[in-house]
Amino acid sequence: MNTIEKIVILIRQGENSAVEFKSYQVRPESVAREMVAFANSLGGVIL
Repeated sequence: MNTIEKIVILIRQGENSAVEFKSYQVRPESVAREMVAFANSLGGVIL
């Protein structure tokens, strides 16, 4: 399975405790907050 297929699967599954969607206009503080949350848990993916 290639990277694009993996991303499509994540998108289809939707947001959950390990996946967070962000728009292209996201504020840096919002991304930083999600990164810290994932670092303090089992990890995750920000799309």
